[in-house]
Amino acid sequence: MLSVEISFRGSEDDGTLYALIHNPAVLPSGLYSQIKRYGLTGPSGNNPQFGGTLNGSRRALTELIQTYGLALRVVPFE
Repeated sequence: MLSVEISFRGSEDDGTLYALIHNPAVLPSGLYSQIKRYGLTGPSGNNPQFGGTLNGSRRALTELIQTYGLALRVVPFE
């Protein structure tokens, strides 16, 4: 099973939760547009990651990714 590496920084309570997906290459292409609805952008030529201030909850984003049959691995934010 493929594993998505994701980091979180900030707080959902004050609306400053930042999410970063470190290895978006493992994501199915159909998931890209859905992730963008959560406020994450990327990847681009000079930034190979998906990241942004999260619109929604951490739980909703992680459940969305898991519905595609992907495992999640939360890694430290660096």
